[in-house]
Amino acid sequence: MGGLKRTHSKDRQEAIRTLSVPTPPLPHQPEAEESVIGQLLFDGRAIVQVLDLLVPEDFYHRAAEASYRAMVALATAPIPVPIDLLTVEEKLENLGLLEHLKPYGGRLWLAQGLFHIGDQLIQ
Repeated sequence: MGGLKRTHSKDRQEAIRTLSVPTPPLPHQPEAEESVIGQLLFDGRAIVQVLDLLVPEDFYHRAAEASYRAMVALATAPIPVPIDLLTVEEKLENLGLLEHLKPYGGRLWLAQGLFHIGDQLIQ
């Protein structure tokens, strides 16, 4: 490659080393994340109450993160789109995020969130 010499900064080398060290999983509760997604699907207007509190990266569960990311995209669109099971599924597909739900049952995972909320309402 001619006279170009490739060097890495000390900071970059440290970052690469740090990333290669396995870290223990963060505490998480998939059922709680599923409940949040289910509640937002149940009451699509509730998203405005959590937009300033939650970011997609707050979710450990990949399906919950992808679902919330789709909800945020719908709620913050120039013309906001109502949040419900169908619009979130469509947005997940449009964003190429539906694949993150496949290991957990795909579209069924979203619907389970609604069932979980229904169980809480009955109790």
